[in-house]
Amino acid sequence: MEMYLLWGVHMEQSYFIENGRKVPGYRWKNPDGSQGGLVAKTARVDPSATIELHAFVGPAVVVGAGQVVKAGEVLEAATKK
Repeated sequence: MEMYLLWGVHMEQSYFIENGRKVPGYRWKNPDGSQGGLVAKTARVDPSATIELHAFVGPAVVVGAGQVVKAGEVLEAATKK
């Protein structure tokens, strides 16, 4: 999986590239209110999951209830945590 990040002055824009198509991403907000990592809009992440800052959850990934994706982890398609 390739991932590109574009940073704007007032807004962060990010996207993942999967099979040649662009999949938008967004910054996750963790259950404790802290800023999390980047998540593809097509990923399914349970609201109780924690995505640590500098972690990446790619397109079509499933992250279950209470799971933690650690900083530096890159979860790709077909990954279930």
